Amino acid sequence: MNSLIHKAKEFLELIEKLKKKGMKKKEIAASLNIPAPVLSSLYKTVLPKIAEVDIFLNSKELDEKLDEAFSLVNNLSKSKVTISLDEYLIDLKKLLKFSKNDSIQFDYIKNLKKHAEISYDFIKQNYQGIYYFYYVSTDSYTIKRDLFLIKENKLHKIIECFKGNVKSRVQYYGIVNMIGTHTLSLHASEKNFPPSEYLLINMSLPSVRNVEFFRGIFSSLTYARQPIARKFVMIKISDSTDDYNFNNYEVNFFDNENCEEIKEISEYLKSFDSKTECHLVTSPSFDIQDLKKELDFISQTQKV
Repeated sequence: MNSLIHKAKEFLELIEKLKKKGMKKKEIAASLNIPAPVLSSLYKTVLPKIAEVDIFLNSKELDEKLDEAFSLVNNLSKSKVTISLDEYLIDLKKLLKFSKNDSIQFDYIKNLKKHAEISYDFIKQNYQGIYYFYYVSTDSYTIKRDLFLIKENKLHKIIECFKGNVKSRVQYYGIVNMIGTHTLSLHASEKNFPPSEYLLINMSLPSVRNVEFFRGIFSSLTYARQPIARKFVMIKISDSTDDYNFNNYEVNFFDNENCEEIKEISEYLKSFDSKTECHLVTSPSFDIQDLKKELDFISQTQKV
């Protein structure tokens, strides 16, 4: 019985530590392979009563106290709990070790959700609307203009973004979050089929609100499926978040002949530091020598 009292105390201490790590009782119950009501009976009623028992009582009195503890509930077997308690303690210790290793990730996810809730109203108030999204096309080195939509999702209380409308060849859907006070971060993936490409967009925000011009950097993949990061410019063209209006705008390419209407944007996007990308190299060796091959490739293309 003395051993059972010590095990009851250890069980309760482990549960408390796991709760402080943010684990819910139903998650702990699942890890012990017992129903949540059974864990609740153990944690709230039976084991606290056993933990209070005076270890200096004689054997008969100890057995009476044990029977008294289990008589308080009707969903626990005295014999099964006594046998299984050692196994429960082993599983709880493993779970605690796992939660310690995973605590950084857990805190990150918790903070991210909290931050998204804080920035939701601010983004909704200041940045909802339809935008033109300008960037340099990888294959033709012309300026491409896509459509971009930022709108709230009232049901899930998140800010959504859409790059490309029904007239676009490829469309993306993602979530908008705010980082600090001057950066919007947008995470998006291709729509309508298994995602084969993702976008990470970081937009620099002005110090004043409700302006129509934004700039930033986004990363994606080239047609050769190589990573690339490029500058972009966004111009707000409507406060509407209506899908019908969004789908009525045209996407476009701007070559040298019609680039005059977006002269400042073109000069900015085509400046010397407009993009950073990884290039495919001929006969890759998959070692450090590939770095020289890539530099040689860039040098040759620049000469041309």
